[in-house]
Amino acid sequence: MNRSILTTLALAAGALFASAAQAQQGPSGVVLGVAGGLSQFNDSCEGVTTCDKSDRAVRLNVGYGLGNGLVIEAVSFNFGKLKGSGGGISAEIGATAFGGGAAYYLPAGDSGALFFRLGLAQVKAKVTGRGFGATFSDSESLTTAYAGLGFAWNLSPSTALELAWETTQFKYEGTKEAVSAATVGVSFRF
Repeated sequence: MNRSILTTLALAAGALFASAAQAQQGPSGVVLGVAGGLSQFNDSCEGVTTCDKSDRAVRLNVGYGLGNGLVIEAVSFNFGKLKGSGGGISAEIGATAFGGGAAYYLPAGDSGALFFRLGLAQVKAKVTGRGFGATFSDSESLTTAYAGLGFAWNLSPSTALELAWETTQFKYEGTKEAVSAATVGVSFRF
């Protein structure tokens, strides 16, 4: 085998083992998190006069950190509502999700970590419409993947400030739409 290939493989293996050793500093024990921010619905708003594609978002998570950077967790998202109106009718689509997966924290400097979140969630789209003196409501659920990317600053050994971007999809009447949220939160480690 070529000497440069062996050298490259040895360096890559060394980097992998070094990052695995650093990852030992990740959360261990119970991890509780809460975050809030802004959501964005990826909808064309076709056929409506007014459309508000952003709202408030909230994420709650509880998990168990294995101490190697990996946290097995349950998550709950509330992405707020997509609102539109036109032709005397107004409608809202609210998106909420509950699921489970894993987060992986990769150390970045002395007091920070880049983290990735991935899992499956039951995403519920609840539609409410009003117009012409009538109100209707309907909902539909979809089991789908969610993903996130963020940065955590360790304020103390048991508390971290987290900035994150997370995304998933919801489905209503055969159409899937993406929804995402940019949040700021805090996580507590016990």
